[in-house]
Amino acid sequence: MNRESTSRLFILWSGSVTFFVASFIFCSTFTIAGTQTSLAIALFLWISLLAVKRRMVPERTPIDLSIILLFAASAMSLLFSGEILDGLWNMRNYLLIGAIYLLVAVARDGRYLRRMLGILLISGCGSALYGIAIFLLGRGDGTLGRTSGSFSNAMTFGGVMLLLCSMSFALATARDVGRRMRIAAIASSVITAVALFFSFTRSSWIGMLVSGSAVLIIQRRRLLPVFIAVIAITILILPARY
Repeated sequence: MNRESTSRLFILWSGSVTFFVASFIFCSTFTIAGTQTSLAIALFLWISLLAVKRRMVPERTPIDLSIILLFAASAMSLLFSGEILDGLWNMRNYLLIGAIYLLVAVARDGRYLRRMLGILLISGCGSALYGIAIFLLGRGDGTLGRTSGSFSNAMTFGGVMLLLCSMSFALATARDVGRRMRIAAIASSVITAVALFFSFTRSSWIGMLVSGSAVLIIQRRRLLPVFIAVIAITILILPARY
């Protein structure tokens, strides 16, 4: 294989990693199976690329020390466990931490980062609108008509909407964000907040209150009283059954 063909192969390889990362992000808002499959393929292609060509090398992050401490604490706990084999098997979940460094490696370019955020916002809004439609059409679960969106239960859907709404809200209130991205983030915040409400997952409601307050304390402290006032008014005007 000549040098030109080899170069094209690695370009295609790198592009495949980026494609499956985008697929992972897109699927993460509405399908667990699609998310797991896309992430597994992306991680396999990325690790293979690192081993063969040393491309997309992950950079250090501010959470590296926290991850090391987590592994150390888990290892110490495992040593004193009565079921070491089961503990080792359960530690396979830590492989998901690799997704953090995969995303950092792919999105180190600002253009890719904006595209990935755009994909997440679009997919999140689509998933939220689907959940809202289920509620409005009266196809939800229980007496309240809790919407579960594309998931099997409302709690899972509420948890996903909590994460999406928190991320969108943080992006909408950030200072160094372009106008188009801010408008998209505001729209996503509103849509996912409505879907979160219709999931009637009270733990996720509380989580959103905490995350929203934390975001404003860090980024827009002057808006915190407004946020609290809006929440208080919403609680007062809600029907008694909610």
